Amino acid sequence: MLAGQSITRRVSGLQLKSSSPGGFESVRFNIARSLDKALLTEFTDVLVYDTETGEQVGGGRLDDQGRNDDGTWSVSCIGEGFASLTDRTEPYVLVDRVLDNWYQSHAPNNRFTATPGQDESWFGTGEAGLRFTVDDGNWAAGRFVRSTYPLLSRSGQKLGGIYLAYRAGLPATTARVQGVTLGPSGAYTVFDSPLLTSESGPGYYVAGPDFPADSTEIGLQIIQNTSGGLGGDLVWVLVTQLAVLAQRLDRNRSAVTGTVYGTGKVTLDQAFTDMVARFCPRLDLTHAVIDDGAYQYDQLAWFDGISAKAALEDMLGLEPTFAWHVWGKGPDGWETELRQAPTRVRYEASTVDGFSAPTPSTEVYNAVDVRWKDVIGQTQITRVTSSVPALDAVSIVRSTTIDLADELGSADQATARGITFLQDHAVPPNAGTLTVARPIYDGETGRWVKPWNIRPGALIRVRGIQPTPDTLNATSPDGVTVFRIAVASYDDDARRAVLELDTYLLDQQQAIAQLYKRGRRR
Repeated sequence: MLAGQSITRRVSGLQLKSSSPGGFESVRFNIARSLDKALLTEFTDVLVYDTETGEQVGGGRLDDQGRNDDGTWSVSCIGEGFASLTDRTEPYVLVDRVLDNWYQSHAPNNRFTATPGQDESWFGTGEAGLRFTVDDGNWAAGRFVRSTYPLLSRSGQKLGGIYLAYRAGLPATTARVQGVTLGPSGAYTVFDSPLLTSESGPGYYVAGPDFPADSTEIGLQIIQNTSGGLGGDLVWVLVTQLAVLAQRLDRNRSAVTGTVYGTGKVTLDQAFTDMVARFCPRLDLTHAVIDDGAYQYDQLAWFDGISAKAALEDMLGLEPTFAWHVWGKGPDGWETELRQAPTRVRYEASTVDGFSAPTPSTEVYNAVDVRWKDVIGQTQITRVTSSVPALDAVSIVRSTTIDLADELGSADQATARGITFLQDHAVPPNAGTLTVARPIYDGETGRWVKPWNIRPGALIRVRGIQPTPDTLNATSPDGVTVFRIAVASYDDDARRAVLELDTYLLDQQQAIAQLYKRGRRR
């Protein structure tokens, strides 16, 4: 269907492509149409149905069109998931611990400072934080020094919560540590605590119970309530474990408030829900199937701007067993899901129509260096290693690098990213391409399905192949191999589908994204 009109009898050369992650990726076809007619309406929905079952097997929005010399028009469409998740590229924050993103927004004179720093002489730990210092001889009632986090207001987002701890060099009740939010409701004092030499916290303050839900900025300040010094040459306070959490949206596209921000971290399902709610109005979030994420991210902030698709690619590097898909169009929008990788085989097939399976050893690694930036902007490198018998046997170390920069930069996330990468590259990929030109059995629906009905992301068992040991296959050769379908491409003229199996699709997407980032940072 094109713009609600059936065009089945006028279409030729139909090609469908789907992938995982992604869902419906593209539709291409030629349509018999007079060459002197006006262009088709841009961004029109295109839906492809199986005429036997009524199932939607492809679709998206009109992306490109042109006139052919044989009197037909060529039409190309991009899958709605790929389109919606790349429509907007802009600054986006979920949780941020980078202290360089705070700035000193008020000080009476240059003897009052609020800057990121790390000083082992204070506690002997080298812990980084926001350092507030005041010349004790210059205190007077009402004087204060403040550091403000402005990036949520600049990205059009609101404050969900703040997580922190602090310690002071001198105890005092006349000098206070305060948190102040700003927004349409005005300034609001979130907390007001005396200076303590023992660590206060960590604690959290969240939108709704602790400050107005329309707050867009948070400031931390040291203020003197009464005149007079505190008995020292220099008064200081160090704020540590500092995390700013952006307010998220739920599957009803309503603001989330309350203690959900109290962990100071974000899960994949929370991030996915917010991205779709915030950036993708055409996707059906109300009925979306969203599995719970396991990993808790402590740094997710893209200040140079990012699309929802690219942000998800960054996150899936730490949780590669998840994939997002956007499938057919329903009454409430396009069918959307975030699912963990299946563990049950869905399709049964053989190699009768064609099979190719290169097994490159160049995809095997036993070491990786993960580059990232810490909270005070210093570049760090975390090296992660693993035991790979094939490499160990010949005393070879094969390593590569991954760049998390400051968008996902943290020690825990660098280690987790390295571990997941090495797990995925411990053996050569059990990859290949399988051609399907006849119906195959679908164990999920309990029926035989045509090549155009095959969906990527599912597991397929292929008979007639000796397996290469990997995460999906046992070590004993039994002539049967299980693959994950990464891409399914159907050509209607050939009446066959070509399935790409167990390829490092996400690695390829992330490599392209990294090249784009490097080009912008020059």
